[in-house]
Amino acid sequence: MSAAGPNTTSEQPAGFGCAGTDRVTPGAEVTVRDSAGSTLAVSRLDSSTVLGGGCTFTFSVAGVPRGHDHYQVTVGRLGGVTVSAEQAEAGVLLLVAA
Repeated sequence: MSAAGPNTTSEQPAGFGCAGTDRVTPGAEVTVRDSAGSTLAVSRLDSSTVLGGGCTFTFSVAGVPRGHDHYQVTVGRLGGVTVSAEQAEAGVLLLVAA
């Protein structure tokens, strides 16, 4: 899974290619929930790179159980996005507006 968003600050922690918006920052929590809102797994953004004037933050979430039709993925202070099981398996791209 990956999350992408524009770079809006020049501050950046060591090991990160760019910094985040005020809603998504390097190391932000990534939560996967089922359709009832129960937390299934939690991870953190792994790293970031500059991409076309913005940032791409990568993450993976281990231990997400199969068998759900849909999953809600929440990154940092952003609202969650609901994806199908097939989309989750293929990888999720979340675009964050500045």
